[in-house]
Amino acid sequence: QELDTASLNAEAVWVTPITVVGDDAKASTPRFRIGVRLLFRDSHSQRRIACLVGQLLVAAERFDLHVGGMITTEAVECRNELGQRIAGYLDRPKRALPGSPVAIIVPGYGENKQAYVTLGYYLADNGFHVLRYDHCDHIGESDGDPIKTTLTGFKRDLQAVLAFAKETRPDSPIAVIASGLAGRVALKAAAVDPRMDLLVILTGIVDLQVACLAMHQEDLIVTFLRGARRGVSNLLGVQIDVDHFLQDAIKEGYADLRTTLRDAQQIRVPVMFFATHEEAGGSVMAVNEVRDVIAREALSQVFPIPQTLRQLHEDPRKEWAMFRQLVSCCMTHLSPTAAREMIEPAQMEIGRQNRLERQRAKAHSPIGKSGSKEFWHDYLDHFHCLANIPEYWHLLDQISRLLGPMEKGATILDAGCGPGNLGMCMLLQGFYRRRGSSGPGFDDLRYVGVEVAQSVLARAAVNFSNAGNDAFLSVGDRQDSSTMATSLTCADLNRPLPFRDHQFSRVICNLVLGYLEDPMSSLLELVRVLAPGGLIIVTSLKPYADLIEIYKNFMLRTDLPEEIEEAERLLNTACKIKQAESDGIFRSFQPDEIAMLLIMSGVSEPQVSSTFGNQAYIVAARKPRQNEYDEGVPESLTEANFVTATPTAGTC
Repeated sequence: QELDTASLNAEAVWVTPITVVGDDAKASTPRFRIGVRLLFRDSHSQRRIACLVGQLLVAAERFDLHVGGMITTEAVECRNELGQRIAGYLDRPKRALPGSPVAIIVPGYGENKQAYVTLGYYLADNGFHVLRYDHCDHIGESDGDPIKTTLTGFKRDLQAVLAFAKETRPDSPIAVIASGLAGRVALKAAAVDPRMDLLVILTGIVDLQVACLAMHQEDLIVTFLRGARRGVSNLLGVQIDVDHFLQDAIKEGYADLRTTLRDAQQIRVPVMFFATHEEAGGSVMAVNEVRDVIAREALSQVFPIPQTLRQLHEDPRKEWAMFRQLVSCCMTHLSPTAAREMIEPAQMEIGRQNRLERQRAKAHSPIGKSGSKEFWHDYLDHFHCLANIPEYWHLLDQISRLLGPMEKGATILDAGCGPGNLGMCMLLQGFYRRRGSSGPGFDDLRYVGVEVAQSVLARAAVNFSNAGNDAFLSVGDRQDSSTMATSLTCADLNRPLPFRDHQFSRVICNLVLGYLEDPMSSLLELVRVLAPGGLIIVTSLKPYADLIEIYKNFMLRTDLPEEIEEAERLLNTACKIKQAESDGIFRSFQPDEIAMLLIMSGVSEPQVSSTFGNQAYIVAARKPRQNEYDEGVPESLTEANFVTATPTAGTC
């Protein structure tokens, strides 16, 4: 009724047979599960449908309809002392016992509540009521402007959520679980708030001054006190008003290890630290120093973990081992009589919940077409500084080598070429091959670059011209120069491509996939223009990718002010992308998700590895020849040009 339409058009994108058991298995008619994509009349109807679906899917009553699910999740909200709305989710077991403990998960700096779905479900499956929420004036759905982020604001929100938990479940003990800078805030709150029965800190930052020095190669606390001002800029990976944040941190006692130790002396509740050997805000020695000053009756303890939370996300086995230990600690302190075996949540439930929350976040913060184009024009204007970063050139070299040998006259599509860095890399490799160095050669080929921003294409044309002239001068003989022809096309990867079917021998989509409106649709277009037997190479940033590490390494290698300034601008834009990803507008993919997207697009046997300083995945796959499509597919489906694939839990 709200959509003002009687039907929705859709297209099928994948199909897989359904295994039928029991008496129904004797039926002669085969059954299939088909994945479809809705087709919208215009962007307005698309946004309305996305908003409506997001609201329906997060309603509490909808979750009970999923057969076999043990956890129910509902949207909740409360208000802080300033009257700002704090948006959250309540994860709870369907059969909760009276007096079951409450776990409040405080999102880390630069994170939102969706980042803790897995931990929330792990706790809920073991009897906890779990409150996950977004900070106000920060990333997520809560009220406020992220530019105004302060640690005092974090503390104000935590105290409001504590009050909400106590009001709704007055007889339940409360555990607070916080990571990074939120752990530092929770320490200060624990010193004065009696409603907290247990504090768990994951890789917490106990020394803000050291954390800033490690990340930015500058003691921001000292320079601020000396009068330096940075305005709205990147701080620890988030675009905020840095001066406002630092002033608050100094005034309210968050600035250094000394203030942390002072707060720790007032704590009277158990504190569990999960710490790596080298934290961003100081070594594990500093964490032990904080633990040692906490009152003896608090029974504080440090649990060493092998890697940071970001690295643990890449290794589910280690991440879940840490969750088991964390949940065990919470149960020991808050439910000592509940002696039962640890339960692990179903990964399918976690994957479903992640998709639902991403949909809601996207409906909450839609970007219009004009705003998106302006964003990318600004981003690409600063993209050229990547050419100075060794990790990026290593990525381009990996792509070039994966392209493999090609026959003369082959055509390569660089979808999202930016200023033409990959094409120039191929030109240089062809030059060095002719000079006797090992590596792939790219003579007698045609390179086609596609980009949405005309100004960036103009820069790419200049770069190719300069690269060609430099190659001629270096070789000294124009006839020995590269014969790789280059052409550039202005086109939007979110729309049908202006190329015929099977036109390209190789297709590359480098660091673009997660920023497309509909990655599946765009991949279908890229596979359409790829010749049978051709190779497609896709790269995408990892979930929780830490570009600050690459930025830090670059800053250590250069003293040129103009390079430092350009790198800072690019990092600031990367921070905006990270925020848009938290809002569900852009996204990154796990390796199985990229592989499944490619399989459903019509390619086979995708091979995944790490690249770009271990911050991205690179995937290569081949498009089957026509006779390979027909094997094992029912005739009726072959005629409809379906591609068989088996979706896995947690994929798109």
